Amino acid sequence: PTREVLDLAESPIKLFWYFVPKTLLHMIAKESNLYAKQTLLSRARRIRDKQLASKWRGTRVKEVESLKAIRERLRAMKPFEPHEYAHLIGLRVARMLCPHRRRLSSHWGTTSVGALPAGTFNAWMPRNR
Repeated sequence: PTREVLDLAESPIKLFWYFVPKTLLHMIAKESNLYAKQTLLSRARRIRDKQLASKWRGTRVKEVESLKAIRERLRAMKPFEPHEYAHLIGLRVARMLCPHRRRLSSHWGTTSVGALPAGTFNAWMPRNR
């Protein structure tokens, strides 16, 4: 390791920001938002196809949305912000350190399971973001 990294080794957060600079998070957010715009129509079609398939199987309770309504709903989503990626990386590290064996949705539970307190994930990122 270089001297610069060794100087940061005492602080996990400083070490994190050394390897994941804020400029990288800004670039990831910018490219993610661009990708979301470029793939909007194909994602809307895929959602509509899933809704139609669900209706044909008889498992869909709600009406099938029009393609235009789905596109508008996707367009209305907030753009991704750089800090959300820092939260995501932090939550992934927390999942690594304290994994739930059942399913990913358990991380948003309201009761404590294991060492991770209840509501930890929801405080930083909504379940359906």
